[in-house]
Amino acid sequence: MDVTTQAQWWVDTSGRLTVHDVAPRADTLALRRAVDAQTHRLGDGALWQRLQLGPLPAGERWYLQVSFHGIDQASLYHQDSTGRWVGQHAGDHVSVAQWPLRDRLPAFALQPDDRPREYWLRIANQPIPVGAQLLLFNETAFTDWRNTSYLLLGAYFGLALLVIYLSALAARQYADRAFAAYCAYAASMMMIQVCFMGVGGLFLWPQSPWWNNAAPYIFTMLSCTTATLLVREVVRGAAPVGALDRFLQGWAAFGVVGAWVMSCGQAKTSFWH
Repeated sequence: MDVTTQAQWWVDTSGRLTVHDVAPRADTLALRRAVDAQTHRLGDGALWQRLQLGPLPAGERWYLQVSFHGIDQASLYHQDSTGRWVGQHAGDHVSVAQWPLRDRLPAFALQPDDRPREYWLRIANQPIPVGAQLLLFNETAFTDWRNTSYLLLGAYFGLALLVIYLSALAARQYADRAFAAYCAYAASMMMIQVCFMGVGGLFLWPQSPWWNNAAPYIFTMLSCTTATLLVREVVRGAAPVGALDRFLQGWAAFGVVGAWVMSCGQAKTSFWH
């Protein structure tokens, strides 16, 4: 069930306020009703969303999914029976192994209750604008969604690995550098999807929030390099070696330098967070 439009939102431009600062001031904040496909450019700020969910039957488990790939940090808060705020945290700045529910996307367990319960969701993400869809699942629906997504992703990555294997085989058999370049290009493009689909963080590097955050940018820049090398190998037989070849070599080097710069930038960001 899509509950995105049931939320009210407000942006903390400083990004420093906690739920203890925001929740008591809810009546004085300029909360706005969320609309479908709405995006927010947060920068150093944070998006706060208030949700009234329930009543939720106690006979089954319920989950709230933040459907946005590559989100930096998402935290869901609710008050326990003593009035204390309890938080769950997920996102690229948190190792997937420490998420409340290990999955490709941030998802949080909700408290079954016979009355509506107030939740506060905090989202931080930069530099990409965030427009997360909020989905409410019971356990059966959530399991069905996960199984279907794993089936489709398994088929996709199986085909991608087959393409990589066949191009590597052709490169070895025919000693053709164009096939080798295509193999590298296909591998880098597949790794971009591994990162953006959350598969890498879930299965390959669940203990490394730094790499989970940096990998999409690094593989994107490396795909620039491999694509350029592929073009260079394809056209070098039809075009004279000269200015075009030097340009392609320079553009390929730009991808490597860009990946290095991205990794350094992400390392600094992770350090200060």
